[in-house]
Amino acid sequence: REKNEHIFLFAPRRGLFTLTICSDCGTVVLCEHCNSPLVLHKETKKGPGGRVERIFLCHKCKEKNIVKDRCKKCDSWRLAPLGAGTERVEEEVRKLFPTIKIVRLDKDSAPSAKSAERKIKEFLNAPGSVLIGTEMALNMLKKKIAVTAALSIDSLFALPSFRMNERVFITLLRMRELAVKKFMIQSRMPELPIFKH
Repeated sequence: REKNEHIFLFAPRRGLFTLTICSDCGTVVLCEHCNSPLVLHKETKKGPGGRVERIFLCHKCKEKNIVKDRCKKCDSWRLAPLGAGTERVEEEVRKLFPTIKIVRLDKDSAPSAKSAERKIKEFLNAPGSVLIGTEMALNMLKKKIAVTAALSIDSLFALPSFRMNERVFITLLRMRELAVKKFMIQSRMPELPIFKH
């Protein structure tokens, strides 16, 4: 940062928290239409004051709900958000470095290819800036970056796919290839062979 170098922080999922579970019975908060796990997002209401609300969004069927405050199964109010999406990473980086230029690139912040290209240009034209993004951002980065970091990469291993290890490995290799000075991986399972390789 002091040398005005770029930093890319990869977050596997968009939103604030990627999963919400009941602390009492362990039930995952699911979409009522398609049974996919709901992702917690932040939404700013239009109009005077621009009130910020937290909403659940289904990334599969696009159903949007105001935040649920009770478990559907046991009626408990102890719902716990887990994981870190791009919005949450952005919040945390802003707390730590309030003066730094931050660009978030995911499907929510850039719904079209043109808007995504604008975000990449905005990031590359601002020395010392931080890009926080999903695989969408990784696919658009063509220029080498001083520092890259894969955050909460463990959440990808929970997805039901027999090729997930291969997908994670390829993602990490691409990020390492982009990094000029430093490449970091955040994991609670550093002993996994995929990280040693």
